[in-house]
Amino acid sequence: MDWQKPFILQIRCISNEPIVERIAIALSLILYSNRGLIEKVISEQGGIQEEGFTLDIATQKDIEKQLNIKIGPISGSETMPASATETRVPWDQPQPPTVLIIHDDYETAADWMTNPGNKAFVWLLMIVHSAFVAHCVHKECESMPDLARRSREFCEAVLL
Repeated sequence: MDWQKPFILQIRCISNEPIVERIAIALSLILYSNRGLIEKVISEQGGIQEEGFTLDIATQKDIEKQLNIKIGPISGSETMPASATETRVPWDQPQPPTVLIIHDDYETAADWMTNPGNKAFVWLLMIVHSAFVAHCVHKECESMPDLARRSREFCEAVLL
């Protein structure tokens, strides 16, 4: 990102699924081409505190298999097609990548043939935007009460 302070955004596909690759390409294009809108929100939240951000994208089934855990529904997320991790590692320590988990039902939820008018990708983009901004300004998402609204506005600006 060619911001006032140079910034590297890295998106990695952890799963070998075509849906993960399509999401990674879409996110790369949207985030890079709208970097000015993102930088504005970051500036309003106190300015950039990082030199980079890594987003790993994986399917729920791959995460469960690799970590030998079962990812149950997150509170209120029974209908959410994706979620992102927050490690809460103190900001003065190296930050692990944020993981975007593509839930098992994402493709069905995002299919406009069977689910017209769905907002699956909008939700996914909103959580990535929120995680990205929070990482850049060294704040937890919950500590920025207007971040959800700003993420929605970002989606409206870039997807409409």
